[in-house]
Formats: sequence, structure tokens, C-alpha cells
Amino acid sequence: MALEAELKQIDRKIDNLLDRVVEADSQSLVVRYENRIKELEDSRIVMEEKAAQCGRTLADFEKGFRTTFEFLGNPHKLWASEELEHKRMTLKLVFTQKLPYHRKEGFRTAPTTIPFKVLEGIRDGRSKMVGPLGLEPRTKGL
Repeated sequence: MALEAELKQIDRKIDNLLDRVVEADSQSLVVRYENRIKELEDSRIVMEEKAAQCGRTLADFEKGFRTTFEFLGNPHKLWASEELEHKRMTLKLVFTQKLPYHRKEGFRTAPTTIPFKVLEGIRDGRSKMVGPLGLEPRTKGL
């Protein structure tokens, strides 16, 4: 399977970089190696998730649609679950990237996904309906 081969390749790259970190004399090289290792570990997580999804049948559309709108209606319900997987899923559905962390200030807010941006726009009154006359200029009938 292609995903398994890519996972093995990523693991080999990580092992090679770890060997280089041990042998490196320069602190700037060590930092570069560590950053590259972090990137590879992130890509390995993505590959593992893809491999876990491989071969699964697609869910029923109506069930997925209902579940989506239940989540959008109350994301805290899924977050409050005792399951760690539910919390991870909530983070993935709400934020476009991992939550940034600052050593002195703690977690920072990451950008939200499109559905939440749309809902925020509706809530703030930035969304308006098209008037009864429409957007195009009036024309005389033929």
C-alpha cells in the first residue's frame, strides 16, 4: 500500500535527522533539524489518519448532514464529551490549524473554519439580504 510506504519513508527520514542532530556541532543546525523533524512528524500524523480512513465506506448523506448541523448548532456538546477523540475532532472542525502556543501567554486563538466565519458574520449583522429590487439596474421591458 502506498500510504504504508510513505509512512516508512517518513520514519527513515526522521531517524536520519535524529542521527544528524546527535552529531551536529552547531546550535543553528540542531534547530533546523528539530524543525524538520517536527514537520515530518506532522506529516506522519496526517498519513496515519489517511491510512485509518482508507477502505471505510462513506457514511449516509442524510446522517452526515444531520450530524453536521447538530455540531454547528452546539459545538460545546461534542467538546464536553468524555472521549478524547471527540475533543480532537472538535478542534479539527472549528480551527483551520493547530492552536498556537506562546510560552508566556499560553494558548492563542487560531483562525476558524469557514462555517464558523459565516455564522459569525450572520451574528454580527454583516450579512444582509438582497433587496426586493435586486442587484442589477432596472431595465425597461421589451
